[in-house]
Amino acid sequence: MTDIYLVGFFHDKTTLEGKGGLTVTADVRLLDGTLVATNQAAFEVGGGGYGYLYTSATPVTVLAVFKSTSADVILKHVPALAVLEVQRIDATISGIPALVWASATRTLTSFGTLVSDISTALAGIPALVWDVLIAGHLTAGTTGKKLSSLCCSLGGGANTFIYTVTETSTLLPIQGVLVIVTTDAAGNNEIAQSSTNAFGQVTFYLDSGTYYFWRIKANTLFVNPDTEVIP
Repeated sequence: MTDIYLVGFFHDKTTLEGKGGLTVTADVRLLDGTLVATNQAAFEVGGGGYGYLYTSATPVTVLAVFKSTSADVILKHVPALAVLEVQRIDATISGIPALVWASATRTLTSFGTLVSDISTALAGIPALVWDVLIAGHLTAGTTGKKLSSLCCSLGGGANTFIYTVTETSTLLPIQGVLVIVTTDAAGNNEIAQSSTNAFGQVTFYLDSGTYYFWRIKANTLFVNPDTEVIP
């Protein structure tokens, strides 16, 4: 069994801060688009964050969208920004007795062999637990790439696009700006989001087309959206 913890964030469209006290549901899909959970009640984790626990019989990679009907949030549908998979080890541990006793019936005269079998079985537990997690991520590229998906969604397009946010009068970069990318000017279809670094930059991976960039930071006023065309 694999427990997949999903977290999404809603922002108050007036204060631009995390919005709590919402009624939020979650939809979960496999990468091929199959809907495996719909309108499931999410729990509030604080700071505008909401979570949902999806359990799968086998290790899978999923996408999730958190939904709210509140008119007070910037976006009513937000993607899961954090995904944490935890492989259950209870089934693996329950198989240890069979590993120990399957080779032969043990007696006190062969106690040393019994101890050796137990030691061998126990030594294999770390590999049984951690190899599942690593192997499940190799097809995505690297472990580092998988870890990066825990904090942000950068899109999955073919083009590398560096978006820069600067202060209008001084042209100095602004760090810590939440940049949300949508495919429509109304801001309903969000495909990526992340925060700017010390250089005011954030990198997205987008296919060719027209995109709308929404910039959000407390006590900072932006004229949204900013339209960009990716050749």
